[in-house]
Amino acid sequence: MKKIRYILIMAVSALMLVSCEPAVLPTPDIGPAPTAADLEITITPGVDAFHFVIENTSKVTGMPAWDLGNGTTANGAKVVVYYPLPNTYVISMTLYTKGGNAKITKEIVTTETDWAYFSSPLIALITGGPEAVNGKTWVMDSLTPAHIGVGPNLDNSFQWWAAGVKEKPGTGLYDDELNFKLMQFQVTYDNKGISYVKDFRKGDSNYANARTKSGDWMVDYVTPVSGSWSYIEKDGKNYLKITSAKPIYPCFDTGAKDGEYLIMKVTETTMELACIGGDNNAWHYLLRTKGS
Repeated sequence: MKKIRYILIMAVSALMLVSCEPAVLPTPDIGPAPTAADLEITITPGVDAFHFVIENTSKVTGMPAWDLGNGTTANGAKVVVYYPLPNTYVISMTLYTKGGNAKITKEIVTTETDWAYFSSPLIALITGGPEAVNGKTWVMDSLTPAHIGVGPNLDNSFQWWAAGVKEKPGTGLYDDELNFKLMQFQVTYDNKGISYVKDFRKGDSNYANARTKSGDWMVDYVTPVSGSWSYIEKDGKNYLKITSAKPIYPCFDTGAKDGEYLIMKVTETTMELACIGGDNNAWHYLLRTKGS
């Protein structure tokens, strides 16, 4: 009986060893990755001179992701884009397939101006409108709680922490100025020589002499510097987009993704913004007009 029991144990052990051996599955044939030569973009006129239909007409099947050259992105085989100002817009499409992805670009040159764009109440509030030849200058609203803050998403951008009244004195934060002009959609940032930045931004090549202060970092930064601004609509919300060769931001550099700030509220004298920062957190800004 002992011998029979021993043989049974050995047989079960062998079966367990066989059962534990990992199965070798065949690798699916997903085909080669597409190349730029496989991709094609077709552009056709839209409902007026300022709208265009952008369509993926590639030879291969995949999911296109678009950068439409005006600060907006989109997904889908066919999208409609709005270009209110004369310019050369560079459209890029990345097509994702089972085998990989490829990217192409295509330019579209527009020559028409949609004058209705300039009459937008939002543009007038940000810049002061056509009558404000020197634009409108904004500063941090240091006398109001939550003039800066951080939270989990754009709709709750000071849920985790919100600055109290003048909570960051001596940091260079409260004398910074941001000027928006309607003419050529110019934005100018003047920090009086010192900027206040998050730790992950202090190494920017434009900054020098980084030193810690009140939980974040002060840096020397030569300004004024200028760039361009626009407002874009995404998912039914308005965003302020800043484009510049050197950093421009609303007084506190949190590394806003794509230079985009959700416009939470704007009046004649106040502007409330939120952005996704370089740390993937949502950062909150409350500005007021200079002298108000």
